[in-house]
Amino acid sequence: MVLFKPFLAVLFATFSCKAVSETVWPVPRSLTCEGSPIRLSSDFDIESSSESSLLATAIDRYKTLIKKQEISLSEPRSQERNSIEVVKVTTASDDESLNGDTSYEYWINVTADGQVSIKGASVYGAMYGMETFSQLVVNGSVECSTVEIHDFPTYRHRGLMIDTGRRFFPVPLVFSLLDAMSYVKMNVLHMHLSDFCRFSVESVLYPELTAGLKGQYYTQANISSIIEYARERGIRVMPEIDLPGHSKGLEPLSSHGLLEYCNSYHTEIYDDARNTSLYTLQNLLAEIAALFPEPLYHIGCDETAVIGNCSLQATQNLEKKLFNFTSHLMKTPVAFEEAFFETKSADRSVIIQTWEHYTAFDVVKQGVYAIENNKHNFYLSVEPLIDVKDVWTDIAVNMSSDQERSLLLGGEISYWTDNYCPVSQCQPHLTRPKPEAWWMYDTQHDDAFSQSVSNMIWPRSIAGAGSFWNYVSSLSSDDFLARYHAQNERLTERHVITCPTACVCDVLTKCGKPYSQ
Repeated sequence: MVLFKPFLAVLFATFSCKAVSETVWPVPRSLTCEGSPIRLSSDFDIESSSESSLLATAIDRYKTLIKKQEISLSEPRSQERNSIEVVKVTTASDDESLNGDTSYEYWINVTADGQVSIKGASVYGAMYGMETFSQLVVNGSVECSTVEIHDFPTYRHRGLMIDTGRRFFPVPLVFSLLDAMSYVKMNVLHMHLSDFCRFSVESVLYPELTAGLKGQYYTQANISSIIEYARERGIRVMPEIDLPGHSKGLEPLSSHGLLEYCNSYHTEIYDDARNTSLYTLQNLLAEIAALFPEPLYHIGCDETAVIGNCSLQATQNLEKKLFNFTSHLMKTPVAFEEAFFETKSADRSVIIQTWEHYTAFDVVKQGVYAIENNKHNFYLSVEPLIDVKDVWTDIAVNMSSDQERSLLLGGEISYWTDNYCPVSQCQPHLTRPKPEAWWMYDTQHDDAFSQSVSNMIWPRSIAGAGSFWNYVSSLSSDDFLARYHAQNERLTERHVITCPTACVCDVLTKCGKPYSQ
C-alpha cells in the first residue's frame, strides 16, 4: 500500500535547502522575509493588553510551544543586541463570538531592532498570527530580521469530520485532533454523532439510547469540554445526527414505541401517520441542539432508499419537516448531496455537502451554498488510500464567477470508521467479511484505535487544510512537499500522533509494524 513513497526521492532534496519562511503552512496570503536571523531573548515573552481570556490562554500556550524547542536562547537582555524580547499582540476586537462570520485575518511585523507585533482582526486571528510566528522560530531565532505577513483564509469552513456513530472516539483522541487542527488552521470539527452502531451523545430525554453502550458515548459534560477545548483554539464543533437513513443507532427508541422504521433491519426511519417518529426526532434534535452553540446543524440525509414502507415521497416529506424544525431551532440545516439531487427535500436554505456523485460546483451554479467533501480527495479512510497529491487540490475548480465562489463555504476532510466495526458497516444482517480492523472496536483497544486513526488523518489532512485556506496553483510539487513535510515535523515535535515523514501508514500498520492487538 503506497502513500508517500512516490515523493521520497524529492523529499530530502527539497526540505533541507528550504528557508523556514518557505515552509510556513498553510501558505500565507502575503509574506516577505529579509535580513539575517534575529535571536529570541532568554527573557522572551508574549504580551497583550486585550481583555480576552481566550487570547490570554492562547498566549500562554504559544509561549510554551516556542520555549519548548530544544535550544539555548540568547544571553540575558543586558548582554545582547537586537534580540526579540517581546511579541506584542493586539486585536481589532475582543469579541469572542465564534461562527461562520468570524474573521481569522492577521498581520505580523518584525523589525531589525527586534520589535515584533501581531495584530488580529479578532482574538482568533491573533491566535493564527501566533501560530504562524511560531513556525518562523527555529533554534531560538526568527529566520529574518525583517518580516511582514498579511494573511486570511479563502474559505470560512475548513473542516474535519469524525465518525463517532460507528466507532467511538475517546475524548483524549478528540482533543489531540483539535490540537492538530489548530496548528494547520482548520476551524470546524464535524462530529458525526449517530449511525448504524450508536447514538453517541447522552440524552436526558431518551437515556435508553446509550444504556447498552458501556460508556462508549459522550456525556453532556464531555460535549461541553470538547466545545470549550475547541473554542480555545478557534474551532467550532458542528453536530450531525444522521437522519432518516443510517439510523440503526436509534433502534432502542423503536422498542419503546417511540420510533417507527421503514424495514425490519431498522436502517431508515418511517414518517408514520401518527407523527410518532417525527415527535421523537424533534425532541431529540432540540435536546442535542441545545448542547452546541454552533449555528450549523447537520441532518445527514445521505444514502436513503425506497424500501419497505418508505416511498421517495415519504422520505422527502420527513426530511422537509426536519429541515423546517432545524430552522425553527434557529440553526442552519446542512445535508449531504442526496437531499438536493435525489429526494429533492432541500431548498435554498439548506447548505449542501457534496461527496460522491456531485461536486460543489454542481450546487453553487444553482445558487445554493455548498461544502466540498469529494470522496476521491477527502475520504481518508477509503481503499486504496488517497495520496496526498490528491488532497492538495482546488475545490473551486470550474467556478468562473465571484457569485459562484461566494457560495462555496469551504471543504471538509472525512474519516469514516467502517473498518473498525465488528461486522460490516456495524450491520449484523450484512454477510460481508469482517472489516480488517474489527478488533479495534472494543474500548480495550482504544490506544491502537487512536494510533490508527491519527496516523491515517495526519499528515494527509495537512494538505487538505492548505487547500481550504489558500490553494496556490503555482506552487511546484517540490515546494509543496517541502512545506508539507516541514509541517508534519512540527506536528511530531508538538506530540501529535502523525504518520512519520518518509514512512507508510495504513489502518493496521505504522512503518511496517502492526498495531498491538
